[in-house]
Order: sequence, then structure tokens, then C-alpha cells
Amino acid sequence: MNSNISLDKYIHFIGIGGSGMNGIAKVLQQSGYKVSGSDLSYNNSMQELTDLGCLVFTTQTPDNLVNLDVGTVVVSSAIKDTNAELMYAKQHGIPIYLRAQMLAQLTEQKATLAVCGTHGKSTSSAMLAHIYQYANLQPSFVIGAELLNYHTSAKYGTGEQFIIEADESDGSFLNYYPTKIHLTNIEPDHLENYAFNMQNMRDGYQKFLEQSTQPQKTVACIDTQEVRDLVSKLNYKPITYGFSKDADYVITNFSQNTHNCQALIVSKTGSFSINLQVSGQQNMLNALGSYLMACDEVNHAIILQGLQNFIGIGRRFEKLGLYEFNHKAIQVIDDYGHHPTEIDYTLKNLNTLYPTERKIVIFQPHRYSRLKYLFNEFVEVLTNVGNLFIMEVYSAGEENTFNITSKDLVNQLPNATYIDNTVMLEDIIVNSTKNHDVLLIQGAGNISTTIRNILSKFRLNNHE
Repeated sequence: MNSNISLDKYIHFIGIGGSGMNGIAKVLQQSGYKVSGSDLSYNNSMQELTDLGCLVFTTQTPDNLVNLDVGTVVVSSAIKDTNAELMYAKQHGIPIYLRAQMLAQLTEQKATLAVCGTHGKSTSSAMLAHIYQYANLQPSFVIGAELLNYHTSAKYGTGEQFIIEADESDGSFLNYYPTKIHLTNIEPDHLENYAFNMQNMRDGYQKFLEQSTQPQKTVACIDTQEVRDLVSKLNYKPITYGFSKDADYVITNFSQNTHNCQALIVSKTGSFSINLQVSGQQNMLNALGSYLMACDEVNHAIILQGLQNFIGIGRRFEKLGLYEFNHKAIQVIDDYGHHPTEIDYTLKNLNTLYPTERKIVIFQPHRYSRLKYLFNEFVEVLTNVGNLFIMEVYSAGEENTFNITSKDLVNQLPNATYIDNTVMLEDIIVNSTKNHDVLLIQGAGNISTTIRNILSKFRLNNHE
């Protein structure tokens, strides 16, 4: 850590409840720093931080900084310049770090293992953290979702490795100089932070991959053309994997059911099997990438055992169980996917695993800009959903300067119904579902919390 960041003064997080912020706060608290923070919406992660000894406020006023001896402020990119706490920190010369800058400070004394890509970052980094933890190497990690094996998204460990998601969404991954990098895939997303120019994003990825201190250990999935093109431009050759037959490590003989999946991995040096407790081709890709990131430090058999022991992360095709009410039982699955490709993957997996059941999909678009610039892709992915309900866009703090709403999407989808309010949402869940239906919660906004609150009124049977 920067020697200017004192153990005696508070590190104050503005927006401490955010998934990218609370993990860093937790690791700092666990490693001996004094941590405080504020957020306007109280959530479970803030309670967890309070239990660890952090001081957490649900107001954002200068008093929060005045009444504490704050030496450093950490702010997420979602916080506006007009935030009262941020303005106070600037006026009084308190050092201010962006979230990624503070995470970079945390990792600089350890071997940083970073996962980047449009999709699969959270699951891949969680699998990697679990492998090292299963091997008793005591890694540190900060991940954007809860690891269900440990019921946490972050931990300070005494080991040499620090595992992180390297977020491309705002270009902040360029703050890191990792020991090893795992690239999952590249697709257009968050282009508002790249001047709506895909080439700018490609250049960012290339620069990041060339910042690795051990580039020969970089791992890349070449199942997308964008990654293939990028790999061909690098000044080194990464280790490649995927379903593609020309990869260094090829996934073959993939099979799955509702509870697990398995595949045979073939390379020039031999073959081995990966068995998982989670289903889906994407999870097999994530698992193989994680294997390749760890195989130079962790025993082959331990990695495979760790992967088989991994039970998933929160809100990634997470099976909440059977909810029973009104003389019926419905299976509920919660998924964070909010990009058309992620939704397409989830829907295909849903149809494969539940081929005969009637499916109900409730979707909440995330950000007006994403809906605007990927509108046709959303329409294409959702057109064949038979029972589709769409909530209004979750803005994520973004102003609607794009002249678009969820109604525009509904108008293009013959089987879609617009959900105007929570009362209507509850009515759909209670009265539009039938016995043995599968209900999919789809989206990255507040849809999960809202629907889980509704479902909490009903009996949960965790046995499918």
C-alpha cells in the first residue's frame, strides 16, 4: 500500500454498498485499516461490513468526514461530482482514489491474477479464488458476486496471490499490472466510456494484456472473433482454450443436466476430464480458463477437485428453489445477465435443462444506453420467449438522454407484457404462474431484490 495511506486514519468509501466497493472495504478492514463509508441504500453487504467493525452511514453529508479522522477517500465512478462528501474531500485536500486505484494499491505487494472480458469475469475469478483456497494457499480476492462456498465476495488472505476482476467497463483495468491475466471474451458493451468506438475498447484490451508481468502465462478463450483478432496482435502468444478445435486446450464431449456438467479436455500433451456441480457450456469455459490460470502453481488433481467442489456464485443461474403457494410449486432461477449475449446463453441453458416445463421470464433492462445501442440484439434474443414480462429500465444512475424506455422494447416483442409497478409484478408472479412452471429473474438492477421480497411471503422448499 501507498505509505501515505495511514493505518491510523479512516479510509472512507463513498458508495460503500456497491458490489465493486464493499469488497475492497472488507479486505482493507481485515488487513488492519480503519474503514468507514456511506451509501443511500442499505443492503446486506453493508451489514456485513458493520459486523466487521466498519463505520457505515446511510446519509452522505460532510459530517460523516468531519466527525472522523479521514485520511483517504475512495469513490466509485458512479458517484457524481456534486456529491456532498466528495466536494468536502476536494475542498479540504483529502486524497481521493477511484475504486480501481485503491484496488491496485491493495494488490501491488502480491501476485495479481486478473480476469477480464465482457462476460464471465465474476464466475471465472470466483472459480480461481476457490481453487487457491481449496489448495490451502490462502489467497486474497475481490469479486463482484458472492461465492456461495464462502458466503462472501471478498477476503484478505495471508497467501501470495490476489485474485481480482479487471473491469473494462470504464477503462479502469489499466490501473493493474497483473502477474497473470485470463481473457474470457470481448463484445461491444459500455461503449459510452469509449467514445462509442469499438476500436478504442480493443486498444484498451490490448494495452491491458501487454501490461502483464508474466505475459507467457496469459490465458485466452478464442471462441470469439474479437479475441482471435486481439491475440494475433499481441507481442506474445497466450495459452488458448475453448470449444474451437484449434485452441491449445479444446473442450470436447460436453454434457449436462440440471445439477452438473462434464467434459473431456484435449491438448497436444494429453487429456483430462472436468466435472462441475454447476451446469452450462459457459461454466465449462470459465472452469477451463481457471484451471489454466492455476496449473503452474496448484497440483492438477487439487484443481480438478476444487472445481468439482465449486457450487457457484450469487445470481449466476442461481437456483433459489421451489416456491409453494396457491396449491402450486414453481422453480425460481435468478440470473444477473443484462447483455443480449448473456441473456441468450441463459435462455438456451434454461431450455436445455427444462425442455418440457413452461417458462416465465421477467426481465429488467439495465441502463438506457445499453438498451439504445443494443436494441436490435435485445429484440432478436427475446423474440421467441413465450411468456415474457419486462420491467422499466434500471438506470444505474444514468440519465435518460437516449429517448428510450422498456415500452419501446415491449412494442417490438409479440409475447411481451410491460410491468408498470411492484403491485403488477406481484400479481403476475401469484396469478400468471402455473404448477411446475420455471420462473427466470433476469437482469442486473433491483429486479432480484424486488422479486425476492415478493417470494419471501411464500414457502420455500429447497428440494427440487
